[in-house]
Amino acid sequence: MNLTEQDTCPLIDYVTPDFPREVEYGYCHCRCGEKTNIADSSRVKWGHVKGKPIPFVFGHQMRVRARERRGAISQPEDLTIRHIALTKRLFAVVDAFLYEWLNDYTWYAFYSEDVKSHYAARAIWEDGKVKHIFMHRQIIGLSREDKMQGDHENRNTLDNRGSNLRPATTTQNAANKRRTKTRWLRGAHFYKHGGFTSRISINNRSVYLGWFPTELEAHLAWKAAAEKRHGKFMNID
Repeated sequence: MNLTEQDTCPLIDYVTPDFPREVEYGYCHCRCGEKTNIADSSRVKWGHVKGKPIPFVFGHQMRVRARERRGAISQPEDLTIRHIALTKRLFAVVDAFLYEWLNDYTWYAFYSEDVKSHYAARAIWEDGKVKHIFMHRQIIGLSREDKMQGDHENRNTLDNRGSNLRPATTTQNAANKRRTKTRWLRGAHFYKHGGFTSRISINNRSVYLGWFPTELEAHLAWKAAAEKRHGKFMNID
């Protein structure tokens, strides 16, 4: 099919040797075979022309960029794990047997202000809004509606190997967070009149554990309470 200039998309940013501009009029330029919507207004940045089909189905423009990233990422010598390219020059680590399944999606690096770290995520369009699907939740089978959280045991949020992931409640997940560095051992708080007090956080409430003459004793009191409360999710760092 011979296409005229007006039938092709002027998005030079998305053009690669594997994804030439000439695609069938009205179809997604990522070559997925899906038809695109008609633009209701002109937007030069996105290549939209009012009254004409838009270049991509929502989210599919990232597939072109993802293909470029996938070609550039190096894979580890360990054949049991694979790397999946994200945005921001980051990558997620996954089990090799899940690689083909997960690599069919387009993932990006999502920064969490709460955790101060990046997660692997993908976008979907639902009810007129962009929703995030996180890779670690998809791997362990947690839907967006599920209140359970996905916990990374080693606290590396881009290490999505099955052995590093586990379902957790909000409290359990919080117990395994990397804490802000302080002068004292965890759970120990210097008391201005001498000695140390020990406290533990339970359901966002600070629970007093007692006064102790030394920092170590206060820490051990917190540790015993944390082991009883959080079990295997306890992070003593």
